[in-house]
Amino acid sequence: KTVAEALQGEFRKAGVKLVLVGEENDSFLNRQKDGDFGIIYNETFGAPNEPHAMVSSMLVPSHADYQAQIGLPMKKELDAMINEALVSVDEGRRRELYREFLTILHEEAVYLPLTYKTLVKLHSKDLQGVEFTPIKQAVPFERMFRK
Repeated sequence: KTVAEALQGEFRKAGVKLVLVGEENDSFLNRQKDGDFGIIYNETFGAPNEPHAMVSSMLVPSHADYQAQIGLPMKKELDAMINEALVSVDEGRRRELYREFLTILHEEAVYLPLTYKTLVKLHSKDLQGVEFTPIKQAVPFERMFRK
């Protein structure tokens, strides 16, 4: 809600009225599936699933990414590049494909990166070895010890 309200304030400065809709998760998912949105939030899974999980959702009609891109004149070409990137075993070719289709999406202003989630660690001072990992769900308890 906080991010949405901040965005609403910034849009207001530009003369754009942004209407925030609070609703149940099922309604949100239905809007996403049906493309019934102007702007919609989306999160990625992060490591180790990205970037493949994010771009594969661009191929599925029930995902907001697909719905956000459906009006692009080059949607079929984007889908072909994504499909090829997902199965390519040639790292150079895969990198080239990612660069190409992500550049198109950037130039078409399909996505507006707004924020990122942060992780918080809270523990007593005598607990040492508390670290963050690239995978947010992984907590390396084996590295922790009491001082």
